[in-house]
Amino acid sequence: MLAYIKHRHDAGALSVTADEILAAVIPPDQPKLRHKPAYRYGIQRLRVRSEINAVDAPDGTTHYFIGDYPSNDLRASLGLR
Repeated sequence: MLAYIKHRHDAGALSVTADEILAAVIPPDQPKLRHKPAYRYGIQRLRVRSEINAVDAPDGTTHYFIGDYPSNDLRASLGLR
């Protein structure tokens, strides 16, 4: 999961959503794995270990990013002040 987030960050993405992360790490032929705790809570474990941080968009989605605080560009892209 962390490798995917870092890859997207290096490619220029300001953030990624949980759905994007899960789609990248779960094999397409095993969609039931999406509901396994190891995958669902893996993102939260990365947050607890301070590997990633998150910001909630006005539409209710959580966007994950690398760094301590959301950049001004990320906040602007999500419509935050």
